[in-house]
Formats: sequence, C-alpha cells, structure tokens
Amino acid sequence: MRRMSPSCTGPILGLAASDYKKAVRCATTVSIGLSGLQTIDDVTLVAGDRVLVKNQDTPAQNWIYLAAAGAWTRAQDANESNECSPGHLVPVQAGTKNAGTVWQLVNTVFPVLGTTALSFERLLGRSGVAAGDYTRVKVNKFGQVEEGSNPTTLSGSGIQDAYTKAEADLRDLQRPLRDSITYVGLANNKPDAPYMRRESDGALVPLQPSLGFAPVQQGGGTGQLNNLVKIGWSNNGLKAMVDATDLGNLWYANNFNPANKADWGTTLAAYRIADAYTKAEVYAKSEVDTRIADRALADSISFVGLGSGDLTQPYMRRAADSIICWLQTKLGYTPVQQGTGVGQNSGAAVKIGWSSSGLKATVDVTDMGNLWYANNFDPGSKANWGSTLAAYGITNAYTKAESDARDSQQPNADSITILGFAGNDVSLPYMRRASDGQVYYLQPRLGYTPVEQGSGPNMSANKVRLGYNGAGSLRLQVDSSDFGDLTNDQNLPAKLAGLGLSAIGSYAFARVITSQGQVNQGGLIAGSNLLYSSTNSGDGTGNNSGLISVGTWRAHGAFSGGERTLFQRVS
Repeated sequence: MRRMSPSCTGPILGLAASDYKKAVRCATTVSIGLSGLQTIDDVTLVAGDRVLVKNQDTPAQNWIYLAAAGAWTRAQDANESNECSPGHLVPVQAGTKNAGTVWQLVNTVFPVLGTTALSFERLLGRSGVAAGDYTRVKVNKFGQVEEGSNPTTLSGSGIQDAYTKAEADLRDLQRPLRDSITYVGLANNKPDAPYMRRESDGALVPLQPSLGFAPVQQGGGTGQLNNLVKIGWSNNGLKAMVDATDLGNLWYANNFNPANKADWGTTLAAYRIADAYTKAEVYAKSEVDTRIADRALADSISFVGLGSGDLTQPYMRRAADSIICWLQTKLGYTPVQQGTGVGQNSGAAVKIGWSSSGLKATVDVTDMGNLWYANNFDPGSKANWGSTLAAYGITNAYTKAESDARDSQQPNADSITILGFAGNDVSLPYMRRASDGQVYYLQPRLGYTPVEQGSGPNMSANKVRLGYNGAGSLRLQVDSSDFGDLTNDQNLPAKLAGLGLSAIGSYAFARVITSQGQVNQGGLIAGSNLLYSSTNSGDGTGNNSGLISVGTWRAHGAFSGGERTLFQRVS
C-alpha cells in the first residue's frame, strides 16, 4: 500500500463540505496593483509569496497570486477555471488584520477564470475586534463579531424609550420629595377625603380638605387658654361651650346692643336709677309692702345667689330637693349665636377653641379641623374657582390632554400590580401578578446577541442545549437526545485524525482502477474501484496494491480516465 505524501495531507484537513487551498502569506484589504513587491496588511512581500487578492475593483481579477518584482501571476493551483471550485477555503498566515483567518470563495457555480467575478467572505479566524466585553456589537451572518463598542449614553446604545439623567433630574425638580410617606391622594377618589400613607407602618393619615370658608381661630390671642371652645346654634340662639362647660347664649348685633347698657357703678345714680331708694332713705311698712309687691316671686326655688361669694358661680337652689342649678355669668363679651341662621341646623353642638395648630371647630363629636381668619388666611391670595389649570395660573402641572398624551406613550399594567427589582437586585427584575400576588422573574438584558432557538424553516420547538464539555468541544443535546460534540477550529484536526483511514467523512487522494469515462466533481465512485494515489497503471489490474475497497466515495475533482483526484467517503 502506498503512503500518502505530506503534500497530500494538507487539503484533507478542511471542512467536510469544502476544499482547502494551500495557505497564502497574506491577504489584501483593499484593491491593489498586481505588480511589484508591496507591503500588504503590514506584511512586506518577497518574490514567490502567495497572496490572496480579494478586494479588486474588478472582481474577476481576484484569486491567489505569486508576488514578483514585476507583474504578478496566478498561483499554479489557481490558474485554471476548474481550480476555482465554489466553496474553496484559503487560510492566511500573516498580517495585522487577516492573520489566522480562513476565507471562502462564495461563488455558487464554477467561474470562468479572469471573466467571472470572484467573491470571498471570511469564514473562520479573527475579525480584528480586540478581545473584551462589549455592550454593543455588529455581528456578520456567520455569527462573528465585526465591530464592538461600549457606549456610555442612551443615544450611543440606540435606546430611545428612556430619559437621560439630565431629563430625569429636570422632571424630578418639578415634583416634591416625599418625607416618610408612600402615597398621597384622595381616599376612594373623594375630593373631600385627601390623605397620606405613612411609610413606617402603612397607616392612613387623613388630611383636612379646603373648608370653603374663612375659619375663626380658637385661643392663642392675648390671655387666651387652650381650652376646647364650641359654638353652635340652638333653639335659644347661638351658644358656646368651653370644654364641658356650657357658656350659654352668645351675644351679637341681632340680640345685644352695648349702647343700651350702662357701665359698672356703685350707686343708683351711676345707673341713672330714679325709682329705687338709697340705703339712707327710710322705708315705711306700706312702702316696703309696695316694694315687695314690685318684685318677682320665688318659683320653686329657695335661694338665688353666688356660690361661696364667687362672682363666677351664680346659682339657684331648687326648693323641692335643694339641688343647685348653676347659672351663666355675664360673659363680658359679645358671643356668637350657634345655629338657627339661614340654612343652619339647630340641634348640633358647635365648639370653637384654640389648639397648638390654631383655632379649631367641632360639631357634636365631629372634628371640623382648623378655622381660618385674617392672620392665617388671605382670600386675596387665593384663586377663584375654575375648571382648568390655566384658570388658576398653574404652569407646573400637565393638563388632562397632556397627561393622556403622556400616558399613551407608557405601557399599561396588564394583570400585574408591581414591576421592579427583587431585593433591589438588578439581576432579578420581576412582575407580580394581580390575581394572586405571584412573583414572575424576568430575563435581564443578556449583554450579548442571543441565538434564537427554533422557528426557522423545517425547525421544531424542541429544547436545544449547547454547552462546553470540558475537553475542548461544544456539545449538543436536543430534548433528552445527545448529539455529541460540535466541530470547531480547536477539535477539527483531532476529529479528522480520529476518523481513521477510509472512515466515513475521511478523504483520500486516489484514482479509479477501471475507467468510467468523464466524471465531474460530485460524482460517486465505489471504493472497490478506487486505488490510493497510485501512478502505476498496472496497479489494480494485476494486483490490489493500495485498494480502498470499502464504501462509496464522492469526487472533488473532474477526471475522465485514471487521473488522480481527491475523494471523500460519503457512505
């Protein structure tokens, strides 16, 4: 059996579906003149260097050349049309950009050398992009990274649906900061029920809505205490109460005129009283009887007077059981009548008094909040009622139309309540389902361009797994079926070497024993009619020296007799 020479083993180390050409020294990056010893891709050429010319303005000039001081010529293995097989692979040895790359002739039919445009694409090897992590890459159709960058701006990353920091800061400046609260709004959407929710325990804190009138402050004036003051209308007029003490009716212009009252005095004359006797005057019995007859009778009382002589405690004592009925002292000021005014109720107890937050009012047991007055409320500083923001001169809020336009640009919550990061971990984005509160984690941004699984032509929805086997190869599994290792630059030589002589997929440089006439590339020949690379025409006819004998082999070159060419075993 003949041993294959080293020159025959090179072409075999290629992809199963393509032919490898002998390596070139360098490859062009631009169109060049095809003469002279040039520097291409930072490689200074010497005479005889093989050069892959692939970027000519006239693509028919492309292919493998030998560098020379004068005009270049096509390489011996690339100077005929049948040596330009579609799919040919050309490895490159050196060059700043192209070293270590493999280029493929991507023409789909056999060309006419010098006439047909020849096109090349990089199939394997470096793309020129430095190793590293990139957030933005450009990937060619082979999945190779052509360009990589790390933009630091939204626009640089092509993101249009987010605000920049400057835009977000400007929006934030138009909104108040929250202090120990989570929400502020209207309970059940009622305009008279504003509230805030405390952050520490979620407690709801009701707020005082606008009263719609100017309240009166309770206490806080000179000499005033913090007692609870209540004012309200009654059947007897406007009444007041301090804490639990009934102060009786309040006096106002409709029921009290100070001009009709006298100042305090110590004599009858001080009050201009002319129908009474002074102490110095002596009364006769008839005069006393007359005076008594002029006085009111005691009706079911035994005493009327001042408790312990205290002017603030006037009282009457009931005759039947001596129970004391305390009387209201003269108020010394004009009181406000409680209720019975136009549209006012008569049964509610109105209380007004001073508090730490100002003058407050209570009706029965309902806290009406603070009252407003000149010192804490200026109607001139308030706007008239209106129905638009413009009516109030508000410029830092969006109208409904503007808000609707903004909202239309935002996604709606579809059956979720919360969207965010679990535990503030940016690697755990999630949504919470509204129906049951269940958390569903989302896929964070991968940081690379993923490969879509399935959905292509003739593809099913099976689960595809791809991973490193720890021994230099990627391994493929579909559902539970193991498809073994994938072929790559690192394991290809070992995989090919492991095929063994005459194994399916292996290559052989051989010739036919019995001529079958003209056979083109792709023709199938039985192994029993093939002889390993023999030049002796007698081999195979008189003996079986170097007989392949097994399988079916596909020709990678055309032949018509006993010429040698490259074969690959296909079955």
